[in-house]
Amino acid sequence: LEVSTLKQHMDDLNTQVLAVNKKKTSIKDIAKTYDTMKPDELKAILGGIDDQTVMGLYSNMSSRNRKNILIALPNDRAAHITQLLAGFMD
Repeated sequence: LEVSTLKQHMDDLNTQVLAVNKKKTSIKDIAKTYDTMKPDELKAILGGIDDQTVMGLYSNMSSRNRKNILIALPNDRAAHITQLLAGFMD
């Protein structure tokens, strides 16, 4: 009984890892698209995206184009995202 419980737990963890990896790949793919966009183009899109996703996109964009994410956001949200990225907030 204990072995079967552990096996089920391992299967559940593997499923979770696969889901995280799939999401990570998706964010990387989206970030490649956002890399080609100008701040004005990003502005409307980023308004409807949560902070965690914005940070994921920022982290996966080229360092040269990351500024476009922050430029596209309202000043207060850009400051908040910057604090989150720097680890000053939870």
